[in-house]
Amino acid sequence: MAAVDVALMVLNWNGADLMRRHLPAVIEAARRAQASTRVYVIDNASTDDSRAYIDSLEGVELIALEENLRLHAYNRAVAAVECEAFMMLNNDVSPAADVVDLLWQTLAAEPDVFAVGGDVVEIGSGALESGPTTARWEGVNVAYVSGGAGLYRRSMFLELEGFWDALPGLYWEDVELGLRAWLHGWRSVYHPAAHFDHASGATVRRALNPYVRQFRTYQNVRLAHWSLLLDRADLRAFLAGELRRSVRKPYYYATVLSLAGSLPAVRRRRRALRARCGRISARELEARWR
Repeated sequence: MAAVDVALMVLNWNGADLMRRHLPAVIEAARRAQASTRVYVIDNASTDDSRAYIDSLEGVELIALEENLRLHAYNRAVAAVECEAFMMLNNDVSPAADVVDLLWQTLAAEPDVFAVGGDVVEIGSGALESGPTTARWEGVNVAYVSGGAGLYRRSMFLELEGFWDALPGLYWEDVELGLRAWLHGWRSVYHPAAHFDHASGATVRRALNPYVRQFRTYQNVRLAHWSLLLDRADLRAFLAGELRRSVRKPYYYATVLSLAGSLPAVRRRRRALRARCGRISARELEARWR
């Protein structure tokens, strides 16, 4: 099959009901795009009628996986699909009809841009969930783009080796990926005109109970900091803060102890990043954001 400019990749696990609500908007966005665009659904071994529903749709390609790889399914799918850029979409997200060209034009025009995102708005409340929000983002440059609603440059994603397989949870994988791109000198940017509607939490609630989700988020945050703080002074400051936080929140001890088996993976990742990127400090990254 011929390569396309943009592959719209919807990640699904037992979400046939969600796709019936949101996939039509993805198909419409592909139809309206001036850039050559194709729609894919990455199915993480669903046991409901997701695959039957996908087969009933014209112009939607199924990427069928035999196990639930969660967000890491993108690593396998992106390697298999020839495209210039791919859009990560949760199965509970409806993109605006004009979103493909808005994001693609930004990515195509600026070769140092790794990812482009827009406003992700909760359907029920209208609250802004993602966009120009945390991590001290400055202006158009942002620390990361949502892994559920953003356009990514395929060549850079593959060079980064995609999502880090040492992260066990369902939150912060996209943060870690975006910050890793910054270490390589690649930007993530925010496009204020791009809009995505999100049925917040509809997917994640099916995958993990809230206590496991919170615990794994703590794990992901710590693994990301340990591996990405390449300047030793930054890492020492973070570890000192961990000690102070653990006095107020003793369950931090359990989180740290649970990650003992991941320390070899952290050391390997840290060594590889320092060899590739040098000892970049958090202050230098902030300067890049501005």
